[in-house]
Amino acid sequence: MQTFIFSEMLGVVMRFSAPLVAFFLFSVALGAIENPSKVGSAQLNFSATGNLYVSGVVNDLEVKLYVVPEACTNPVYSYGETRSDEKGKYIYQSYDSVSDDISWFMLCDLEQQSGMRRYSSLTQFPEREDYTGLQQYTQFTGLVDYSDEIAIVASEVASGSETNLEAVMRLAAWVYNNMDYDLNYVGTIKEASWVMENLKGVCAEYATLFMSMVRTLGFPVRYVSGWAYGNVYGAQFNTHAWTEVYLEGKWVPFDPTYGEFGYVDALHIPVSRTVDGNQSTINVKWYPPGTVTLPTSVDSNVDVATSSGFEQIISFDADLYRNEVGVDDHTLLTLNLTNPTDDYVGVSIMTIKTNSTEVLYSGERSYAVISPHSTQSKYFILHMKSCDRDYPYYCVNPLDVYVSGGGTYNTTINVKPWIGERKSYNDILMMVQEEETMLKTGLEIIGIGLDDVFYEEPDVNITVRNVGNSIISNLVAHLCYADIRTGLEFGNLLINGVGTANATLQLPPGYGNYEMEIIFVSEDFNHTVERRVTYAQRPDVNISYSGEQVFHGFEHSNFLIELDAERCENVSITITTSLASQNVPQSAEIYNVTLPPEYFIPGSNTMLIVAHCTDVHGNNFDFENSFTVGREVGGVELIFYQISSFFAWLFNMVKNLFTP
Repeated sequence: MQTFIFSEMLGVVMRFSAPLVAFFLFSVALGAIENPSKVGSAQLNFSATGNLYVSGVVNDLEVKLYVVPEACTNPVYSYGETRSDEKGKYIYQSYDSVSDDISWFMLCDLEQQSGMRRYSSLTQFPEREDYTGLQQYTQFTGLVDYSDEIAIVASEVASGSETNLEAVMRLAAWVYNNMDYDLNYVGTIKEASWVMENLKGVCAEYATLFMSMVRTLGFPVRYVSGWAYGNVYGAQFNTHAWTEVYLEGKWVPFDPTYGEFGYVDALHIPVSRTVDGNQSTINVKWYPPGTVTLPTSVDSNVDVATSSGFEQIISFDADLYRNEVGVDDHTLLTLNLTNPTDDYVGVSIMTIKTNSTEVLYSGERSYAVISPHSTQSKYFILHMKSCDRDYPYYCVNPLDVYVSGGGTYNTTINVKPWIGERKSYNDILMMVQEEETMLKTGLEIIGIGLDDVFYEEPDVNITVRNVGNSIISNLVAHLCYADIRTGLEFGNLLINGVGTANATLQLPPGYGNYEMEIIFVSEDFNHTVERRVTYAQRPDVNISYSGEQVFHGFEHSNFLIELDAERCENVSITITTSLASQNVPQSAEIYNVTLPPEYFIPGSNTMLIVAHCTDVHGNNFDFENSFTVGREVGGVELIFYQISSFFAWLFNMVKNLFTP
């Protein structure tokens, strides 16, 4: 019998790309979420239902439903089994012969976790990483196509980036700030070249253009399909598309539609990952004579059971140049972002404003890549376009700024039409340019050599590097704990210069745990690192020996070794004589040890006993004591011993001659 599989002419395989399938979602248990970009973790209840319409009789029907969220570990569904491939998880169903319509459903509880990415190091732009096995994600496709305009814009936007992460963040911010979200393109997917020419569309177009720009620079990037919470159709979940870029050995999420760069919030529910958006959500294949028709919609529902925000890993302060301005006036908002961690951190910056406020510099969505233990400033030029009130009334424009992993800044700008002295865009831009060329201070802590547990006055050694663009003058590190303060002087650090300082710290007044602050201070720099240290009492072991002092002939020697150990978690001993050594594992406080005669030479012998102690902090200590024992042998026994020793020596000599 002839089979027809994947025959487009016969309609044997039906393919629907995720953006073409309409998902209708209903309840959100906790009500409207004001800003989903702030949600770092969430517990979700997910469900999806749908139908396949069968006409006539179809044989050997196989169905793949790519509707299983990535975080779903134990889905409940009507029929089939869960499988996975390079795209993601799916429900696989098979039927020998079907003549009736097929209904299906899937239920799952999700534990969604998100967080800000931290990087121990960053690759300099435009160096390449190891992309072995990822070539398909660097190649252009029918949708993620190439154009000269895309290549030129991508190069211009990324120009001057210090790292690959910064270059990709610049591209994502450019797409967000330059495209118009247009619902007329729901249900279609335009090529990246078309999107660049028209700069409008929905999430599929945002993702497709961004992917083409990223691939132009040579980075692997993939298309992610799923659901996300938004307000396009009211406060609810909708089908959504975003991307992941391969950076620093990991897939890093970027959503150029939502303005989430280097992360996505926990209300993003990924389902499949592909080379572009031209991939199917439901795959069907069968043998004629009947046909299968796919629905135009799939009903879905997501309930938010609980949600919480992101861990705050950076801090920032904000400075508004003027909060009272006139109409068609400009002001400047400066954010000073401080990264106290040992890692590089990439953050997204979102400005939430009224329509009468326009962000002209840095854009409504911006980014920052902050080096370890450094502060970076971001500048936003704000244009107050209008106010339709007359004196003495004025317009109050609220402004919220959210920094991912850093929190929210809230302020208001009062627009008073009667204010005559106004600042132009160029006036404020000159201020920004002066600020950006100002000296910037950055300190990288290369290492802090200090034992977390010490038993005597501890030695500390600190090495730092100046990663700013100015000299750090008179740098001092103050180590403070238990009301004790010790200063380490580094002097002046040149740009990219490395400084080292060391000292011996005074002991605290008693044993125990202490919180230590290491405060780095210069003329224009102040940064604190916290450490937890322990002043511990050193263990003590007393070794004593009882037993015969003289052994005769070739008899075995019995010893009683007693240990009086304090502050030891584990103890073992090693017994060494002039001829051999033996390890004895931990037992009771008294060791009954038997040694063979070959451990001793005739006459006087020194026996060294070493006790190995491990304390509660995991540190090892050795304690030793030595004892003298004798071995007496008769004339015949002495001759036998000398002959045995000679042959043992001869054997070792021959062995050494033939050992390479």
